[in-house]
Amino acid sequence: NNQSLTNTNNFDNNEEIDSNIMIYPNPATNLISIDSKLNPKKTAYRIMNILGNVLKTGNLTPTIDISDLNTGLYLLEFNNGQKVVTKKLMKR
Repeated sequence: NNQSLTNTNNFDNNEEIDSNIMIYPNPATNLISIDSKLNPKKTAYRIMNILGNVLKTGNLTPTIDISDLNTGLYLLEFNNGQKVVTKKLMKR
């Protein structure tokens, strides 16, 4: 029973972090804007294709240039050392 309570708490924490990151526009063509309450100095990002290949990495910035990516679906992962949040990103 304690285990299910722990899982519920972890889920709530992940949801809170997840809702603190917004990506727009999505779908995007050249630049995406990141609206986040996460500390940019402590948060890294990775852009991966659906096969899991890492195509771009860096520290969190207000905008990320995706003009060099091909059209398609990507996963944008944020990691602040404690939590990892993954968002879907569509490139036009």
